[in-house]
Formats: sequence, C-alpha cells, structure tokens
Amino acid sequence: MNSMNNFDLRKYLAEGRLLKEAESKVYKYAFLFDGEELSVFTQEEFDNYVSDMAEDDFDGDKGEVIKWMNDDRNILKELPNKPYLFIFANDEDLDFLSANNKEEFTEIVNDEFHGELEGDVDEMFSDICRYADESYIDGDSGKVQIVIENGQIVAQGK
Repeated sequence: MNSMNNFDLRKYLAEGRLLKEAESKVYKYAFLFDGEELSVFTQEEFDNYVSDMAEDDFDGDKGEVIKWMNDDRNILKELPNKPYLFIFANDEDLDFLSANNKEEFTEIVNDEFHGELEGDVDEMFSDICRYADESYIDGDSGKVQIVIENGQIVAQGK
C-alpha cells in the first residue's frame, strides 16, 4: 500500500505554518531600565515580567509596575507589529524604526539613523546588524541597538 494515499497536504501545510508561527515571536514592548539596559518583550514575556515585579516589589499592584516602567528613570514603549524593527536607546531616550520589508528597513534605518551605509540591501542589512552588535549605551551619545527580523532578534548591543 502506498503511504502517500494517507497524506493530507492541507493538514501538512497547516501544521508547517503553525510550526513556523510558533518559532517567530511578536515583540510588543521595548523597555529601557534605568537608562542602562534595553530589553524587548513579547506580550507573554511582558505579562510575566509585570506579574513577577508586582508580586516581588509592588505588593501585587500591576498598575504600579506600569507606572514605575514609565517613571523619570525608565522608559516603556509599545512596538508596532511589523516584520522589521530597529530599536535604539541612550541613557535618556528610547525610540524605534519599523518597516514591512528588508529594502524599506535598510532605507529607513540608513536615512534616519546611520546615513553612511552603501551597497545592496543585503550588504546594508549586514552592516546595520554589525553596528547593532557593537553598540552600547555611553551617556547620551552612544546608543544601544536591537534589530528584529521576522520575530527574531538578529542583532543586539550590550
């Protein structure tokens, strides 16, 4: 008997799609802690972080955690649901750029942030990632950077 008779292409494709979706994350929040540490969170990671902080340090009050995450030493920003994200921060500010595709992403990041990148899209994307990996907060002049491509952190500074 041919095993292909039992093969359900629709089920196979659906399961493959589900596996691919499970592998990629949707980062919803960027958080700059005390002007020194930049983090990104999925919704689930954010909810867990807020719950843990509330339980450990805020008498269970999640609203107080959110206030603390937006006080004068910390910055919390909601991120757009885009395939390409470039998040950057110094000790006083947190911002991001977003795009729907790699070409748009490299153009926006070069125009708005770097300004000196050259080459084709892949070369420019590689340079953006390299610069991000080498980035760090140095007062208000050095900016740490995170690059997210299709739900995966592909570059992150220190």
